Amino acid sequence: MQKVVYIVPALKESPNAEIYKKVGRLFNRARIKPIFVRINWGAKNNLMQDYLNQFIKTYKKVNVKDDEVYIFGFSAGAWIAFMASLEIKPKKVFLCSLSPYFKEDMKFWKKAWIDGIGKKRFNYVKNHKFSGLVRRFRSKAIIFVGKNEEGVMIRRSRIAHESIKNSKLAMISNGIHDIRQKEYIATLKKYIK
Repeated sequence: MQKVVYIVPALKESPNAEIYKKVGRLFNRARIKPIFVRINWGAKNNLMQDYLNQFIKTYKKVNVKDDEVYIFGFSAGAWIAFMASLEIKPKKVFLCSLSPYFKEDMKFWKKAWIDGIGKKRFNYVKNHKFSGLVRRFRSKAIIFVGKNEEGVMIRRSRIAHESIKNSKLAMISNGIHDIRQKEYIATLKKYIK
């Protein structure tokens, strides 16, 4: 048996980016083997469910039965990590700047978000209510969010923390929506063990 962490990058990012390699090294130091998950963000009309299905397919392909599983995700990758946890029930989930892609968040979205996501994706989000989904969440969670991120991101992170029984909330001083920020990495180091 070994400890493994599936690292899911943010929307349109590659797991080969230096920042995710750096995160992988943090887990390696904690004796947790990183598995970098490639998501094909390129398909124009894909829904978040399609990206989630890609993760689940990768997980099923490489998972070893007795492994102790962790999932790490940033932004849209955190949404995938949360949703995947409902099915695969990892030991711990690292939710970094969890994307507010839940029905309850929509009233706080800026017009630019609504215009940018398109009607099909907008309607998809309307069908995913966090308060219902979180009842099936059984993993431990550490939820990271920057103190200077958009209000809807901070709100989503706080609600996730309040709703997930075994969770910790790590507020990042001077933190913005950028995992490359030195404050973000310094905070991650404290919790990856």
